[in-house]
Amino acid sequence: MSRFLAVPLLLVLIAVGVAAPTVGADGLAPPIRSAALDAAVDAALDGLAWVPFDMHLHTDHSSDGGVFHQEFDTPESHDTFLDEQRDQALRAGMSAVAFTDHRNFAQHYDPDFDLDRSPFAIGDRVLLTGEEWGGGRHGTAFAIQTRIDHGSTDRVGCGLAEMALEVAAQDGLLGMAHPKDGGADGCMAELVDFPLSHIEALRGGDSALQDAGFPGGGNGSNEAYYQALAEAGGRVATVNGSDNHFKQVWAGPSGPGGSAAYVLTTGVSEEALVDGIRAGRTLAGLGITGIRVATLLDADGVDGFEAVTGGWAEPTGDTVTLALAVENGTGHTVRVVDDTGAVVAEVVPDGVSDTVAFELPSSSAFYRVTAMTVGASRVGLPDPLDYVDTFVMNSTPVWVTAPTSAARTPALADGTPLVSLTDADWGGFADLARHGDVVHLVQQQRTGDRARVVTHQRSLDGGMTWSPAVPLGEGRSPSVVVREDTVTVAFEVHDPRRFGGDVVVRRSTDGGTSFGPAEVIAAGNAARPVLAAGDTVDHLVWQAQVDDGTWAIHHQRLDGLSTTTRLSFAEPWSGGMTQYAVPPRELQHIPASVEPTVAVHGHTVAVAWEDNRDDPTPGRSGNPDDVAIFGAVSTDGGATFSADSRWTERILRRDEPTAEGVEGNPALSPSLAITPDGGIVLAHTSTVDSAFTDVWVQRSDDGGATWSTASRVDVPSEWSYQPQLQVELGGLRVVWQQATDPTWSLRTAVSTDGGLTFGSASTLTGDGRYHGWPALSDGMMAWTAELTGGVGVVAAALG
Repeated sequence: MSRFLAVPLLLVLIAVGVAAPTVGADGLAPPIRSAALDAAVDAALDGLAWVPFDMHLHTDHSSDGGVFHQEFDTPESHDTFLDEQRDQALRAGMSAVAFTDHRNFAQHYDPDFDLDRSPFAIGDRVLLTGEEWGGGRHGTAFAIQTRIDHGSTDRVGCGLAEMALEVAAQDGLLGMAHPKDGGADGCMAELVDFPLSHIEALRGGDSALQDAGFPGGGNGSNEAYYQALAEAGGRVATVNGSDNHFKQVWAGPSGPGGSAAYVLTTGVSEEALVDGIRAGRTLAGLGITGIRVATLLDADGVDGFEAVTGGWAEPTGDTVTLALAVENGTGHTVRVVDDTGAVVAEVVPDGVSDTVAFELPSSSAFYRVTAMTVGASRVGLPDPLDYVDTFVMNSTPVWVTAPTSAARTPALADGTPLVSLTDADWGGFADLARHGDVVHLVQQQRTGDRARVVTHQRSLDGGMTWSPAVPLGEGRSPSVVVREDTVTVAFEVHDPRRFGGDVVVRRSTDGGTSFGPAEVIAAGNAARPVLAAGDTVDHLVWQAQVDDGTWAIHHQRLDGLSTTTRLSFAEPWSGGMTQYAVPPRELQHIPASVEPTVAVHGHTVAVAWEDNRDDPTPGRSGNPDDVAIFGAVSTDGGATFSADSRWTERILRRDEPTAEGVEGNPALSPSLAITPDGGIVLAHTSTVDSAFTDVWVQRSDDGGATWSTASRVDVPSEWSYQPQLQVELGGLRVVWQQATDPTWSLRTAVSTDGGLTFGSASTLTGDGRYHGWPALSDGMMAWTAELTGGVGVVAAALG
């Protein structure tokens, strides 16, 4: 709870003679207006402004992006391109845009996912990563760093609730899209107890016709669902988005930027927007000319406003004062709604801008506002047709009760409790490196609005105790290696105008006590740095966009002398002229080599990555593409590498071919290890022979030229993700995330024959709803877990 103004508002109102009775003759609280109120609200909102954000926008990277693409599903039918959707949203006045293509993350590898390529990206503008999850139940995710591992949309109950934990582990936001479309009603109880961040309580394209038993049509249904969730205790932000799939409906609320989530923030940045949504400082509205209303709460009548939209304050008396700061209010009716859905106050704004207050009972758990255009009254018609026009805005509640949170106590399978190594609001994407009893751990942390800070800490006693985390700089995706007293940390310094940024390295030569300055290894649009330690030199791999628009994998020996070596060489090709695009344009197929991993043993350096070059329309089919694991190997310590080649077998999907061509099942999430006898072992996930995602392991004894038949190491009928390999004394361990149960757990299996076969799987983690993103080093594991109050990093020795 924060204090915005040290002025006793009710005393001010009484002093100027404008205090009013709680309820008027019509049963509604009468409005209070005064110059003193105007000044008090202006002061309370000083430095804050509404930032428009189209949070739900599609391109032809979605399987149904474009009316002709949706109808014919052929390459020449594409007509809804990312650059055109981006520019239209910016022309419409959006400060931020997210492309939430269906079950796809590859839109972020499009060369046009870059504000510098737009003539309309003037001033502060932000592109956010996004993805629309699910089938019957849709969720929109934002500020994620990689794709969402999907599992089944009907895996347990709502599914969306549990997926909120997976997105929270990336420090992202997951909310429900257009709840009116069904499948959401049975999720209410689960959603209240999971970290869902937002509900699409309005959607630009939804009509004002009666629908699903709620007044107001589609948006009446969306609004009613949101109100019901709030009444059930769900503290979730309300948002809106155009959900535009088609260029043909650019005009109006269904076009890019025609509808928006407005976030009350101190500036236009990804951190400020995400922080505002987490705090609930949002409203769902129309485009740049739509009505906007901020709510401010004085709960004690003594020291002014204690909360704004999305916030909370506990009352000390029988009444509270709710103030509304209205912008673009002409032609609208604004209603205040309580925790039963009853309208307790109503006002027609006095001009474009208006400030009004109401004295309301403190017995309601919350108050929120809705706005409608002033239309022909249908009062007197039977319910639910007694409705005045349509919803055009609704707000997140301001709460008159304190929030509650359940205690989370994650543990190992033997019941050993886990201690958080995150001294911040959030921590994740950990990596660790061990040398004897000294263990170095890096993670990405967020404190307040300082997102993506890379920190380092160490243990001198094998992980029993840890030093405080020390910031190394703004960044994400950290990786660490250690050789004696030399500690090397790599991470990405993110550029919010595109997907990647600069890959930098910081080194310590005193065992992690201090670190030298950051050295830029790759500048521009680079991401996903991964380190591996050799006997005498460290090796770094990463992905970066190259001149032809493709993403390529790169390697560099960190010896101060070596230069960068490009390892992957997927090339773009023309898909011909599109048949329906206006104006006509050529469809460019631009593959991406991404998500690299590296292993070193002696003079052998093995690098593997995800690669969609064999997909007939790379990046555009989603769910995901026909992705293979490709790789390259060096036998001279990284001086030279073999040609890149496909390492996983291409097995066709069960339901292919389609009009766009024949696709194979995706192989994802590679992890590498090199055994003491020189065998290269690859673990990855795939849906080869079932509807489930499984972990598969294969081995090469000739430097990646040929591979053994992949064997599945997890149990059938499980969704398994994020495999990690580690060579141990006497064996080879694989750890992965298992997502079949309501609890996301970590499981493991061990091979004693160099990765050809594995023993039975066992569960590593015990209590706790979420465990994921494991990192292994010399008998230790660090991972991300849901803790009391949020998500953080934990570590433990592997038995």
